[in-house]
Amino acid sequence: MKTPIDEIISEASRLGVGIALAPDDYLEVFPAAKVPRDFLAAVRARKTELRAFLAARAPWLHVAKQILLGEFNGCDGSTRQKLADGLHSVPHPLARRALEILEEASRQ
Repeated sequence: MKTPIDEIISEASRLGVGIALAPDDYLEVFPAAKVPRDFLAAVRARKTELRAFLAARAPWLHVAKQILLGEFNGCDGSTRQKLADGLHSVPHPLARRALEILEEASRQ
């Protein structure tokens, strides 16, 4: 059974939008042009829970940036898999791009 936060994250993925914690502890939903009003209302209704959800995943954004900078190039398959496992739950474009890089490295 999905939680309300799971539903919001799934809907964000379906819509092709991201949700991130902005530095000022606000929620950022982007790109604005793709965000329907009803989805934005759902985000606002669960903003406290979403902040907690995203804050728990914030360290993974740092890891995503490290992957994008090439700091994990040449790592072994086990490390790549652990990184991918951690990034899968992060609904942010940087995490998505880092996952793509890890998947490309796995195919080589």
